[in-house]
Amino acid sequence: MDLEFIGATFHTSKPGKLMLMTFRVRVFKAGQKDHYSWTPRLLVDLDGFRVTWNSHPRDLIHHSKKKVFSFSTDAMEFFWEGLPFSVGLSHDPQNDRIRHYCNLHLPCHFEADEVNFIDLDIDVIKINDEAAELVDEDEFEEHQRLYNYSDEIVDKVPRMALALARELDSMDRFRSDALRVLFARVHAEGEFPEDLLEHYRRAFDGWPQELRFEGEV
Repeated sequence: MDLEFIGATFHTSKPGKLMLMTFRVRVFKAGQKDHYSWTPRLLVDLDGFRVTWNSHPRDLIHHSKKKVFSFSTDAMEFFWEGLPFSVGLSHDPQNDRIRHYCNLHLPCHFEADEVNFIDLDIDVIKINDEAAELVDEDEFEEHQRLYNYSDEIVDKVPRMALALARELDSMDRFRSDALRVLFARVHAEGEFPEDLLEHYRRAFDGWPQELRFEGEV
């Protein structure tokens, strides 16, 4: 089934099946200040792992900038509880471009109808199979003073970002050709492919403990 013709919400017990329910991803800055949010469909909901989906056109509400941004790309986001980042992917149906946009953040919280996290400024960007790049490092330096980031955040976040960039550049499952197939299959099948589910769920099982946050930060 083509996801562009699916309405807002249906629910199924099948792990990879597109779930129709009111759902939101909510991003904060330090101090619990609303930063931006969007309303995707919950595609996968497993213990410690969620995947969300938006067909184009899609909107992002940017509370900090008091604007709504509209996109003509399809998007998929991967969230793992306990990890200091999430992986956002978009596919442009006009030029077949794959874009990675990965947030560094405090470990996300899974609620019944929401994923939320506190953003830590630095993002990892990757276009197709070009080398991944870090952006907004200047914002991180500014905010560590403004929000009084802990020593652990100041020390670990840049190293986490560099490690994530290296991982994305080396992992076959995040190469553009594999991701184009993934987007096409989700569109065609109306669900996350079961034969790929564990590959992505366990993609970062080896993420080193020293690049995780310990306790309250």
